[in-house]
Amino acid sequence: MRIGEYQLLRVARETQHGIYLADPAGEEVLLPRGQCPPRSEISDTLNVFVYTDSEDRPVATTKKPLATAGEFVKLRVISVASAGAFLDWGLDKDLFCPPMEQRVPMREGGQYLVRVYVDEVSNRVVCSTKLSRFLQSDGRALAPWQPVKIVVAGRFPDMMTVIIDGRFKGSLFHDEWHDRLDIGDVREAYVKNIRPEDG
Repeated sequence: MRIGEYQLLRVARETQHGIYLADPAGEEVLLPRGQCPPRSEISDTLNVFVYTDSEDRPVATTKKPLATAGEFVKLRVISVASAGAFLDWGLDKDLFCPPMEQRVPMREGGQYLVRVYVDEVSNRVVCSTKLSRFLQSDGRALAPWQPVKIVVAGRFPDMMTVIIDGRFKGSLFHDEWHDRLDIGDVREAYVKNIRPEDG
């Protein structure tokens, strides 16, 4: 069962709590009754997002999160506690950001660009504002005038830092955009140049 991802799962059985969906290996996950589509039949296939509940058990949902594991997204902080911050990502259970994954301490109501990922220890979906560790600084795998998708990551007087195709660090200089851009905005773009000295 792949935590933090959408997957097609087969209806295996029904209980008073909802229906259990199974992956090809036979592992099951609960889709709570309030989210079960009407007239689901055994062996029907449903496309669901799998994450973990408040007790860290895998659970399925038909709701759409604002991002899946491996994606960058700008989210709003719902609450802050000593254990960490909780962000609204469109699901019933808020997305957790541990204190050690906050580049600066988060504040309630603030919006932050985060990277969503699955924590290897707890196996739950969490997020981080320490974006650099998820990115490659050497972009020599790209080519000039290659179309890419960029996410605005930082603002400076003469340039913006951007995330290219969810993998690379890049710079967007002031004379290369014409509309208003804010942190977290996503745009289609083209690679203009790759610096030969450092990629």
